[in-house]
Amino acid sequence: MVDKAEKVEESKFAVAEAEEEPKEEVKAEEPETDEPQAGENEWKCPTCGKINQNYVGTCGCGQSKNDI
Repeated sequence: MVDKAEKVEESKFAVAEAEEEPKEEVKAEEPETDEPQAGENEWKCPTCGKINQNYVGTCGCGQSKNDI
């Protein structure tokens, strides 16, 4: 037969387990750089370095996407 003291100890253990912080997932490190990187739907202007959306044909500095 289980006595009250054992039940209390079991419940304290269960609470302690539930209160533990979740372990952090290890993520692949991205290369550290100060320069912005163009994403999947973007292009980086070779003249000024601005990241533009693919639908933008000419960068704000005047560089055409087609001249790249």
